[in-house]
Amino acid sequence: MDSSVLIHLLSAGDFERTISQGKLILQQDPTDRVAHYSLGYAYLAIGQTANAQPHVQFVLSNTPDEADSHVLGLLYFKAIGDRRKAAWHCEEGRRLDPDKAIFYFFAAQEEAGKYNLTEAKHLIDRAIELAPDDPDYHHFAIQLEGVTNNRLTSSWEQIERLKETLRLAPENAAIYHSIGEIYLDEIRDARQAEAFFRDALRLSPMNTSFQRSLFQAVSQRDLLFRVLSIPARACGWIAILATLIAIQPWRIILVVLLFKGVIAGAIWLLVVSVLFWPAAKIYEWLVLSEIRDGGKKSLRSLRVWFWIHRWPLLLRLPVCIGLIFLVYGLCLSSLRAPCWLIDLIIAFVCLHVSFVLVEIGYMKCRNWVTKKFHDSQQSNSGQPAIVTAERRL
Repeated sequence: MDSSVLIHLLSAGDFERTISQGKLILQQDPTDRVAHYSLGYAYLAIGQTANAQPHVQFVLSNTPDEADSHVLGLLYFKAIGDRRKAAWHCEEGRRLDPDKAIFYFFAAQEEAGKYNLTEAKHLIDRAIELAPDDPDYHHFAIQLEGVTNNRLTSSWEQIERLKETLRLAPENAAIYHSIGEIYLDEIRDARQAEAFFRDALRLSPMNTSFQRSLFQAVSQRDLLFRVLSIPARACGWIAILATLIAIQPWRIILVVLLFKGVIAGAIWLLVVSVLFWPAAKIYEWLVLSEIRDGGKKSLRSLRVWFWIHRWPLLLRLPVCIGLIFLVYGLCLSSLRAPCWLIDLIIAFVCLHVSFVLVEIGYMKCRNWVTKKFHDSQQSNSGQPAIVTAERRL
């Protein structure tokens, strides 16, 4: 069998057939370089880095002077998180073939990670010049421009450019996700953001970053999920704070000065996590199962779903919280917990709900002001103020 067929299978994105055919070719000739390269690339494309490793090593050991070998090395070490070796292969590949676009793309990502935005823009422009039809390069260039351009009106421009990029790759989940992020973080339109995040997850249902974004959008429009999910979001804020302290250790002084408040917050987070975390995870599971198995749902389950949602939120929310209290109340009574402990838990829950109501009030005021500003900017520029989900492509 001719190993050149593997290149055509890779170009078509048929990784399963590439793997099956590549194994057959290696049985006939264990030293076939094209077969090793194709198998390594295909395994990396489907996320099986362990299976890719022997093929990557073979290619790098036997053809170190080929630029394509360093492309494979770059992709492999990037996949396993070894950025230093990936950067070395990137530089070596650029030395061997200065006209290979992927090396400039990776270098641009590295420079952006170091906040060298001017150099990153120069590198991604070079990558687009070498490969003008690659949607990933255009996507990254638009994202980079969004970071460097602080004008609020640029949000709509980015969305339009991302939609144009989608025409090059309608199945690119990352682009749908980026459009959703703009709607969520800049335009403050959670419903539009949710629609794009759902599109991204239909194309890549196991992507945890896409899942977190969807949950964030749902929490901004759904009071029930916002009440249940604040422990998870609080943990996210703590992770951001820990990152800031790692970058700027002097911030630990603020934590020390506010020690009592930190302890009180930790106790509050522990209690509400115990109370609401299980219900929040069930809610998240229902949202994801709706996306992954929506076409497989029976008519009976759809009827149950719509029957539940026909009731107003102000009724569903107390019922859900009441069921949670009932379960935990039964657990506490079986353990013969003292009355003061039950009163303390009720006080914590009331405090939690009050925090949520204050947060929702602030969020709605902020979103209203931001949306008004964007609508006025859009009307001044002659563009439509509202972009509906039906017109997103």
